[in-house]
Amino acid sequence: MAIKTIGYSTEVSTGQIVEAPHVSQSIDAFSAANQQDYDISISGSFKVTGSQFIEPDTLLTQNKHFILSYDSDTGQIFKMNTASIDDGDEAQEVYTTGSNNTNIIPEKFGTFDNTGTNSAIASGDFNKITSACSFIGGGIRNTASGNVSFIGGGTNNIIPTTAACSVIVGGSSNIMCNNSSRAFIGGGFKNTASNACDFIGGGNSNSITYSNYGSNTIVNGINNTICGQNTSGNYILVGTNNTVSSDYVGSNGIVSGTGNTVSTNYDIALNQITSGQCNTISGYNIKYSTIGGGCCNTISAYTANSHIMGGVCNATNGNCQFIIGSNIIASSSAACTTFVNNLTVSGSAAGTSIVIMRGLPSSDPSNVDQLWNDGGTLKVSAG
Repeated sequence: MAIKTIGYSTEVSTGQIVEAPHVSQSIDAFSAANQQDYDISISGSFKVTGSQFIEPDTLLTQNKHFILSYDSDTGQIFKMNTASIDDGDEAQEVYTTGSNNTNIIPEKFGTFDNTGTNSAIASGDFNKITSACSFIGGGIRNTASGNVSFIGGGTNNIIPTTAACSVIVGGSSNIMCNNSSRAFIGGGFKNTASNACDFIGGGNSNSITYSNYGSNTIVNGINNTICGQNTSGNYILVGTNNTVSSDYVGSNGIVSGTGNTVSTNYDIALNQITSGQCNTISGYNIKYSTIGGGCCNTISAYTANSHIMGGVCNATNGNCQFIIGSNIIASSSAACTTFVNNLTVSGSAAGTSIVIMRGLPSSDPSNVDQLWNDGGTLKVSAG
């Protein structure tokens, strides 16, 4: 603000003498060579034919949604809302504001609905944002309602209000639901994630439907399901129609295959089916057990540290049981036992085989087909 004003207590009027100070003030105020600081107020129109300059760093600043615009035809200056800015290219602006000045939508193509604060729709058609700080890159009929959410593209993908900070990269009809905050769906068709930090890479009709907890993973495949309550860290990597169902435990998994099931509850889990078809780990308090492959193999309740390597229709019924073969049903009383159909011991290239059996009973155990050591002679009990 200047410290001087033009004018005196005795103004210039008809019949009075015009003195030097009356003229020198105007010269001082408007002189380019020796300009003085005067406050100048102009009412009515003001026309300038030469160049205009503003002293650097002298303009005041404020947060308003208006700017000054210049009409090159009339030379007039106007007050203009920033939302109506026209760059003179026959209204071919790429973006404009949506429902308010804090979001944007495409200007000349598509139908969009953006009511979110600091949110943006970049492209596509019939896309909708109702949440803050969210983004839709493109596609058709995608909806982002969770705050700080992201939909890259695709069709009919949905992030609800309960799924803040979640991501759907693309695909079709993928859905975040329940409390799936910070969850991720990469793509695919009709995939569903329901809890915090769930991950679905892609595939068709895969679903994670746990209640509470989260951090479960399906990488790919078709019709794979992770379900249950109060558990996390379960996974299906790939395959078809596989199911992991766990309550109050976690870290059960299926690597691949079709129609495989891991279903456990109450206690530490860490069970896995590596491959195969229609294999099952199911029951109460099963832990640290695996099925390597094969078909229709089963690990039942109250089993720990047991393993079926492969084969068909095998079943464990106790702790630390190992099955190699087919159609073997392990006895529940046979802990720390390996079951095989046939056993061939092949020696080295020189043809030598070594078989060592320590701890054999030294008297007949009266157990059908059990080996025992009769003073150095290997015998088979008749029962």
